Amino acid sequence: MDMNAKPRDGQAKAVFTGASQPRGRTLCARMLFAPTVLVWGVLAVVGGLVSSPADAAPVGGNTIVITPVPDAHFFLQLQGDVTVPKGTRVVDADLFDVDADQVGQWRKAGIYPICYMSAGSYEDWRTDASQYPKSVLGKDYEGWAGEKWLDIRQIFRLAPIIKARLDLCRAKGFLGVDPDNIDGYLTDTGFKITRDDALRFVRWMAIEAHKRGLTIGQKNAPDMVRDLAGQLDFAVTESPVTYDHGAYFAPYVAQHKPVFAIEYLTAKADIEGFCRQAREMGFQGINAAPKLDGKNVYCNK
Repeated sequence: MDMNAKPRDGQAKAVFTGASQPRGRTLCARMLFAPTVLVWGVLAVVGGLVSSPADAAPVGGNTIVITPVPDAHFFLQLQGDVTVPKGTRVVDADLFDVDADQVGQWRKAGIYPICYMSAGSYEDWRTDASQYPKSVLGKDYEGWAGEKWLDIRQIFRLAPIIKARLDLCRAKGFLGVDPDNIDGYLTDTGFKITRDDALRFVRWMAIEAHKRGLTIGQKNAPDMVRDLAGQLDFAVTESPVTYDHGAYFAPYVAQHKPVFAIEYLTAKADIEGFCRQAREMGFQGINAAPKLDGKNVYCNK
């Protein structure tokens, strides 16, 4: 729903690819809590990332290749056949609905692909739906048939599913991940989830994403920005003008990390007002159709 490493010798390396690191971006430079050194585009991470050295090993070896997210024209489509318009630099598309061939075509065209997945909710139509144990399934997600909130406190039960999704994201050729519904602490999920629980869950996902060479974004949850902006790589915020929370995402802009802002407005004057504010705040803004079918109005030409 979108309307809402034991590295060798104790070190892991993250290598940035692309023409240059945009505007001094610290992209993944923290790798969550580890001291870092950035030398000529190679990020050496000193010390363990998590308590278990085995869990801290980068997936597939001791070199992590991370491609920075461009702060550029953003396109979002989660329904139907995805056709990106000319000039698109970043596309956010469904992890399961887009195949590796399509992702490969985007990358060949210079487009940065991000895989969308719902991390904090269960969707009964997904191919991995049967893998969720009943103990993690909470209340129905209001307004979205077949969707339920998850008990994100049970990371050990969710880990195999989330890891498999991140593996699929990487295998298909995506370069980043957009994990939705991380803000269950703000609603009645059927569980006593706290903000600290949500932070713990997102930080764990960030470790797993970075180990796979994927960037990871913050989806909504503006009150967690101050805790996550230094650790995540970009942000996607929905309805920042409607709910007046755009300013919360300023730390991302200050760290030269892109903020992709989405509104679902209908009146032309409202769309123009949103786009003006998005540009003033340094966001890449789009006004999207509620169905997220690609019928977008772009703020940044």
